[in-house]
Amino acid sequence: MNTPNKTQTQAQEQQALVGIDKHFPAGTTLTFKGVSVTPASMKADLSADLAAAAATTTAKAAVTVAVKNEQLTRAKARQTLTLLRDYILLTAGNDAAAILQDCGLTAPKTPVKTVKVKAKAVLRGAQTRVLRHTMTKAERKAIQAPPVTDIEATALALPPAPPAKP
Repeated sequence: MNTPNKTQTQAQEQQALVGIDKHFPAGTTLTFKGVSVTPASMKADLSADLAAAAATTTAKAAVTVAVKNEQLTRAKARQTLTLLRDYILLTAGNDAAAILQDCGLTAPKTPVKTVKVKAKAVLRGAQTRVLRHTMTKAERKAIQAPPVTDIEATALALPPAPPAKP
């Protein structure tokens, strides 16, 4: 026999209440496996289970609503704490750590770079300079055009001027 789910059980219990009213008159006593029961006690048991099922359904719905409300208010509270922390950091200056502690907040931690990470950054910067052909101010000053000795030779070495647009 399959175990019925909650909805099926409630429907079955409702139908049983109707059947008890229809087929078993009040005042009769039924004996099952050595236990005597009245239709009224059977109806009371079934009604109590139906009431308990309705109560759990209502409670579950209330819990769902309460949890959703808690999630929404928590998100808003976190946003408020973030705004408060940012405001204190921007306005308090040197006193920010003490004010943050008074408010139950922590100051941001400065990331500590290892020597290995710093060395990699230096090497990568040098490689970038080579690839981009960038120079320091002193290196740019050191570069000079060769002295011009013959004006005609220099003119021939220059690229031709683009034609004028009509």
